[in-house]
Amino acid sequence: MDNAVVYRNGVLFLFPYNNNKLLEYNYINNSWKETKLINKDICIGGHFTIEDDVFLSVDDNTNKIYRYYFLENYIEEINIGRVDCCYWGIKKAKDYFVLPHKYQKAVTLWNETTGETYEIIDFPEDYSGDIGWTFLSAYEIKSNIIIFPYCANMILKVDIKNKKIIQEFPEKRFQESNISNMKFPGGAYFASIKYGKKIFLYSVLDQQWQVIDIENMSIKSYPLQKCCTIENVQDISTLFDNKGKKFFQGNESKYNCCNLNNFILSVNGIKENNSEIEKSYIGRDIWGMLQ
Repeated sequence: MDNAVVYRNGVLFLFPYNNNKLLEYNYINNSWKETKLINKDICIGGHFTIEDDVFLSVDDNTNKIYRYYFLENYIEEINIGRVDCCYWGIKKAKDYFVLPHKYQKAVTLWNETTGETYEIIDFPEDYSGDIGWTFLSAYEIKSNIIIFPYCANMILKVDIKNKKIIQEFPEKRFQESNISNMKFPGGAYFASIKYGKKIFLYSVLDQQWQVIDIENMSIKSYPLQKCCTIENVQDISTLFDNKGKKFFQGNESKYNCCNLNNFILSVNGIKENNSEIEKSYIGRDIWGMLQ
């Protein structure tokens, strides 16, 4: 699902995607409400920003930003940059909203207060990405925006102060991946979540977790067979809500269903049983620890 979904005060907001209506589901009284927001079909994307009672997102197919006011139940449309820009999403750092382009190698900075726009087109020389599928997620970290790849070969940092794009974690480079006779320039992460002072990333293709410590901007990798020790499970388990069945944010894939419970349950390995070595799904044992 590509459209934006927001939970606020017991109400689930489903923003329009290929239509013009906002759906609200109140889980307390189990009721639905449908509101016509605009007189045309729009596609409000799932990579958005919320400031106080204002929601901002982009239209997947245009250069338009949509600003929705929760309290007034009102939406406004803003054109930013060139007409042929199609933005992937919108995030904010310092005074600028950051808008990576979906189909072009470019990032637009927009200062809402002054109206200034600045387009960055100078990416790292050896950067490559599968246009249209380049980005997975982006987070504000230390007044910059860090962009994590879906089908690309590196993690990027949008340096707000210097208006530049550089490679974050230069030692971390993703190689071209081959799946079902298709080539992907990187095929990096399939799911991510920012939790406290860490960012957890999961790659199905590499079969590993990567955990970023935001305090010192260090990155550690946990291969599939090694990541599920008791110590690491206790750390990762804080991300999983046993009652609400909270999922990671990311792209679903026919190669795996990218959420924490399925990841853990799919882990297999070698364990000793009554002095005999056998292959088993040790993820089931780990799953039991989390219940």
